[in-house]
Amino acid sequence: KGGLLYSLLLSYNINKVFSGDMMNRINITNGEYLNNYLQSKYEGIFIPFNEAIIQGDLLYPLFDNNYIYSRSKVHKVDASLYKEKLNGLLEIKEYINEIESITLWFGKDAFCVINLLTVLVYLQDLNYICKLELNIVDDETNIILQKGIQIESKDYRSVYLNLFDRKFITTNIDVIDGGLKDYLYITSRNNHIVDYIKSNIETKSKKELLLDVLSQTAKYGLSDLFILDMIEKIK
Repeated sequence: KGGLLYSLLLSYNINKVFSGDMMNRINITNGEYLNNYLQSKYEGIFIPFNEAIIQGDLLYPLFDNNYIYSRSKVHKVDASLYKEKLNGLLEIKEYINEIESITLWFGKDAFCVINLLTVLVYLQDLNYICKLELNIVDDETNIILQKGIQIESKDYRSVYLNLFDRKFITTNIDVIDGGLKDYLYITSRNNHIVDYIKSNIETKSKKELLLDVLSQTAKYGLSDLFILDMIEKIK
C-alpha cells in the first residue's frame, strides 16, 4: 500500500503516456507498484492513481487547487510534487473525448475501493460515457480475481458525497459496496482496531501496536502510515 509515498521514488512521463496508437484505450491502476507489474505483463497505456484516499478527509471538488493543497498536507509532501505524481490521471481530461475504453485495475479492500470510487467520480466529472470495466486484483500476488466487470453510468458522485455524512449508498456492484462499507467502518471512531489500540497503548510500544494492527487488518488493506496516524490520534 505504498500509494503516494511509494511513488515519491519514481517519476512519470505524461508525454510517453498519451502517445501512440493505443491512446484511445487506457488502463488506470491503483498505484505505481501494480502499474509497473501490469506494464511488464501487458501492452497498453497504464496510468497509476498515486493516492491513499483512505488517509485524511474526503474532499470535493476533486483535484482543484484547494484539493491538491489539502491532500498534499495529509501526505506531508509539497503540493507541486503531489500534483506531479497525479499528472497522468489529471491529463486524461485533455483527451477524454478521444478515449474509447478504460479498464480499471484495483483491489477489493477498503483502501483500494475508496481510491476506485474517487476515480469513478473523476471520470463522471469529466463526462466520460464510453466503455468502462473493472478488473479486481489481489494486492499481494497481483493475480486477477475478477475480470471484465462492466461499470454502468451511474451517479457515483452522490455515493462519494454521502460518505461525507457517513452514509452508504449502494452502487449495485458487490465488490465496491463491500469495500465502501469497510471504509466507513474502519474510518469510524468506534471499531475493533480503535478498541485494541486504546486497550494496549499504555503497555505496548508504537512498533508493537503497528505490527499487531497490521496483522489484524489485512482485509482492509491499511497502510502503516494510516495505522500510525490512528495510534497518534488515540494517544
